[in-house]
Parts: sequence; C-alpha cells; structure tokens
Amino acid sequence: MNKYENEPFAKALSHVMNSRKWGTGAKCAKKIRISSGYLSELKVGKKEGGEKHRRAIAEYWGYPYDDFLALGQHLLDGGSYESWRGAESLTPREILATTSNTLLATQSLKKVPLISWVKAGEFCETIDSCQPNDADEWIHTTANTGENAYALTIKGDSMETEFYEGERIIVDPSRQPENGSYVIVRIGEGKSSEATFKKIIYDGDKVYLKAENPEYGMRDMTDTPFVICGVVVEKNKTYV
Repeated sequence: MNKYENEPFAKALSHVMNSRKWGTGAKCAKKIRISSGYLSELKVGKKEGGEKHRRAIAEYWGYPYDDFLALGQHLLDGGSYESWRGAESLTPREILATTSNTLLATQSLKKVPLISWVKAGEFCETIDSCQPNDADEWIHTTANTGENAYALTIKGDSMETEFYEGERIIVDPSRQPENGSYVIVRIGEGKSSEATFKKIIYDGDKVYLKAENPEYGMRDMTDTPFVICGVVVEKNKTYV
C-alpha cells in the first residue's frame, strides 16, 4: 500500500473505531483473525497491512473498500463525516449503531421477548405467547416473523465466526427450516432439556447438526431424537 492509500485507510479506520462502543475493535480483530495490537497499528498508520486484511476490515465496518478510502481522504482534507456524501451513505452497521426512534418508527417495528435457553427448550414443547414475566427483557426487531418469535443471547464459541458470544438472535418457531438453516433445537426427549444452536444439514436420508466453528464438527442426528424449536431469522448487535 502506498501513502495515498495508507493515510486515508488509517484515518477512516480511526474514525469508525473511535465512534463506536469500546470493544468493537477487538471484535473486528477477532472476526478477521488478526491481533488487536495489529489492528491498532493499522489505525494509527504504523502498519500498512495486506490488501486482504484491509478489504476485510472495511467490509466489517460495512463499507466497500473504495468508499472506505474516500471517507478517509475526505476526513484528511478537513471535511466532517456528516458532510461526506450525505445521510444516504450510512452503512448497515452505522444504521444499527445510530438508529433513532424516528427511523425505527418508519419500519415494521415490534418487540420480542429475550428468553433463556432453558425457556427456549420448554417452548419446543408448547409454543405460547410470552408474558412479561417470562422474558429477561423485550427487544426491538424488524424481522419478518410469526407472533411467537423470541430472542436468545449467544453463548459459547461453537457458531463462530458467523455468530459470537453475547450477540442476540431472533428465532421464529413458525418458520420451516431448509437445508442450511440456522436452527434452535432441543436434543433428547426430556421436556426440560436446554436448547442449543446449530446449522441443520439434510443429505439424502441423513440429518446433521453442524457447528460453524470447525473445532466442534458436525453431528449425525439421523437416529437421535431432537425437536426443532425455531429458525434463526436475524442477528441483532448492540453498539451503544
């Protein structure tokens, strides 16, 4: 990378990292599989980085690479972010991070209950609308779901690098899974069993549950009792 790319890239990276909640830089580094220290050196221009990593970083923050460089150059030239290409250039990540109540009101907004994984296992048996005391909290979503949709908080690292611990997912019990769907399942026949999160794979007369993290592998469920509690339709990330 020459200085005509290095300086704008570092400036844009500095902007997006400084304008987000503390800790998102570490998540970015983990997602791209680089160290946080290396990302920090890219941010201040001490490192140039390979093009593969630079493009992945821009994509992580929701920008095409050329737009990321253009934003950095605009800031270097003394411009403000607000004056850069107007509000219509907001990326999906920025919309999630800065969405106002006014913007949310223009969408099909609803609230779904955030429940425990044990409760999700119980819902596999009987799907009823949640009452206020059933939920840890209620969160907003614009996902297209049935009336009994609910949210869960990711636990563990089995679904990395697509889903990370602490992220929230929206689950629709009324949706039928397809090959490759992300599903919430309860394994075994006990009604009180805790639910788990995997990708479902149909291969002829075989059925598998697959973790995204290769360290966990894939489990043949063809002869094992399990219940699909719902299909994951949305990932919800909070930045502030």
